[in-house]
Amino acid sequence: MKHSTVLHTIFRLWSLTIPVATVAVADTGDTSPIWELGIGIGGLSLPDYRGSDHRENYLLPFPYIRYRGKRLRIDEDGARSLLFTTPRARLDISLAAGLPVSADNNPARTGMPDLDPTVEVGPALEMQLTNPGERRDSWWLKLPVRAVLSVDGLDTDHQGRVFAPYVEYSSLMDNDALTGRSRLGIAAGPLYANRAYHDYYYRVAPGFATTQRPAFETSGGYSGSRITLTWNRRRGAWWYGWFARYDNLSGSVFEDSPLVKDRHFFALGFALARVVSTGNATQ
Repeated sequence: MKHSTVLHTIFRLWSLTIPVATVAVADTGDTSPIWELGIGIGGLSLPDYRGSDHRENYLLPFPYIRYRGKRLRIDEDGARSLLFTTPRARLDISLAAGLPVSADNNPARTGMPDLDPTVEVGPALEMQLTNPGERRDSWWLKLPVRAVLSVDGLDTDHQGRVFAPYVEYSSLMDNDALTGRSRLGIAAGPLYANRAYHDYYYRVAPGFATTQRPAFETSGGYSGSRITLTWNRRRGAWWYGWFARYDNLSGSVFEDSPLVKDRHFFALGFALARVVSTGNATQ
């Protein structure tokens, strides 16, 4: 499937809304509106995929959506359903989106099939490691396990499973009427995936091998490590934030793939949004 530039940028911008504010969801009280709608603009710079040396930059508008239901949440973390929650733990069913890659625009993949966009879905167990009554600084252990589906129009194909445990530190830096509320987050952890997932991105079948791109078979296992920094502020009707992410692929089971051109992955992004409508009801 040939993806247009518009489709590329839509999925890239959707991925931006996930890491920009992964710690922005902590409630500041029971008076917050159930839903908020707005419009924003975001910028993103990142490689086509982990291991790619081809980088693209985008600046696009996006919708700002927050819904704070008791069981369903839609916010900067994406959409998720709360299966159960206690003062120290919660179990979600969450969704995430992956990026399409055009082989025509990526020299390492020239002549290979395009990578379709992906949707990831699965449970995520989250456990608070600090006192649940401490709202300013908190530590969390998060254990997401997701099935990965590639999407081509109405067709979907299973592309394996991923497990990405990480520890997250979240700090409420200020929270007053003058400066608004601001959060800083740091998250780090390893990544693991099965063979099917690694095949999707890093396998080179014999039919696509060349003198510069030898055939390569992958396996399941260690997929590298990741550290993410996030900061965001909400002040009145304005929300803005940034993120920086670094992945190290050294020691991964696919690091010798000819499709891995750089073992160091850097991604940067920012977003600015204004809320234009809110619900009158409160939780």
